[in-house]
Amino acid sequence: MALLYALAYFLSDFAPAIPTGRLAQEFRTPSDWVPGVASILVGLLVAMLASSNRIPWRIEMHAGLLFEVLGSYGIALSMYVGAERFAGHRSSSSRFRRRGSRSG
Repeated sequence: MALLYALAYFLSDFAPAIPTGRLAQEFRTPSDWVPGVASILVGLLVAMLASSNRIPWRIEMHAGLLFEVLGSYGIALSMYVGAERFAGHRSSSSRFRRRGSRSG
């Protein structure tokens, strides 16, 4: 599951930029690449922990459950951070005004 998570983050964040030649642009601003790289690294780390014979199964189980919960929050956060770029030219406050309101 952790390898699939890491692969999905790679395919969604970085793979589309490779054939288009925009990979260097993806790494210009840390806020664009740090969450994706961190998610991939954490997924690989959890996969290594789960495949290790040295770690007791209870610790592996707790790490896997924690990974699933934090991974879900990470996916949700990545969906909403930067979502304003898809909103167009309207400001977020204009969506909540009532019709006929003269403020603004």
